[in-house]
Amino acid sequence: TGLPKMIANKLSDIIVADMDNIELDNKFQSLWDKMSKENKFPQLIGSCISETLVDGDGAFKISVDTDLSLYPIIEFYGGERVSYVYKRGRLQEIIFHTSYTQDMADFCLHEHYGRGFIDYKLYNARGDEVELGTVEECISLKPHNTFAGDYIMGIPVMFFKSVKYKGRGESIFTSKNDDFDALDEVVSQWIDAIRKGRVYRYIPKSMVPKDPNTGETLSPNVFDNDYMEAGTSLAEDAKEIVTLSQADINYAAYVESYASFMDMCLQGVISPGTLGIDLKKTDNAESQREKEKATVISCNKIVDALTEVIPEVVSVCMMTYDNMCEKAIGEYEASVKFGEYGTPTFDKVVETVVKAKQGGVMSVKQSLKQMYGDTWTEEEIEEELKLIKDDQALGVQEPVINEFDDIDGKVPTDGDYQ
Repeated sequence: TGLPKMIANKLSDIIVADMDNIELDNKFQSLWDKMSKENKFPQLIGSCISETLVDGDGAFKISVDTDLSLYPIIEFYGGERVSYVYKRGRLQEIIFHTSYTQDMADFCLHEHYGRGFIDYKLYNARGDEVELGTVEECISLKPHNTFAGDYIMGIPVMFFKSVKYKGRGESIFTSKNDDFDALDEVVSQWIDAIRKGRVYRYIPKSMVPKDPNTGETLSPNVFDNDYMEAGTSLAEDAKEIVTLSQADINYAAYVESYASFMDMCLQGVISPGTLGIDLKKTDNAESQREKEKATVISCNKIVDALTEVIPEVVSVCMMTYDNMCEKAIGEYEASVKFGEYGTPTFDKVVETVVKAKQGGVMSVKQSLKQMYGDTWTEEEIEEELKLIKDDQALGVQEPVINEFDDIDGKVPTDGDYQ
């Protein structure tokens, strides 16, 4: 059904679309913007999310190749191509695995990224270490490289920790494998029933189509002359007629099974509405919003991890650029913000805030912050608050009595008012 791919890509698209600009100190912002554009960083984040959801973990790899770019090169390796070395729960090395084929032989390059060093080792298919020059792509690599700074030019990524494998991540589909298999089986049976439930046309031998020119029987054709020849009945009241036959397919049972297994696959992962799946047309709007919480929870879990990983990637890139320029390693603090997926629309916020204000449980200033807090500055909110107070003050002033009566234009007297 392709459902796992749809889930991973949709979660990735939602989070990348909600990712705001990555902010650094003003004097470094333009430099990072150039690095981000050079490496197509937003698209790289999308690939990171999709692969990490499937593999369980992965790692960003920062490398330097002045022949390709004047800035550090950012790559992402999925969990199948990376391993880690821990010491008492502290990360010591990230090992990136890259496969090569040379003269019909398979090799694997292990790039050991540690604190202040990078080392390369090449292994053949039997696991024996060989010279780096054995593979053409590795000739220019030199073992035992060091660089200034106590940091690793790689950043691990994981959204869910694995209970079975310590120090590794867990795929979002780990507990859903059997459910996806069951869903595929239902779809396979359904399609097989449709395929075998075709309409069959039985034609008596005397009524078989013939060539009008030669009188020879026309061979069956799946496009415009599909039939099966029926034998002649010897019964006394037999009639030679064309008979159509088709199997009775229980579509309702297949649809019900499909919907049930689909719910099992999506439970705790993503809402059907997020994928555009309408399994229960009787659900009201509130029920749909409740189901959407599954997507919100999954997105929040991923965003929590990325808010720590992305600033670290930016910091490592900036420190690596300092090394490329042979400058002293600086300290960089980056920040990234994500929008809130599934937040209510503005009219819904206004409705809720107005009810709270009228109920006497929210002040005017707090109501303004709830409605405009993400887009307005504190000064703009204070200015709007002053305008509202001025309008309210004008609204409670005593009405001014007209100087002239509206009916006859005469100056009113005390007797007229009485």
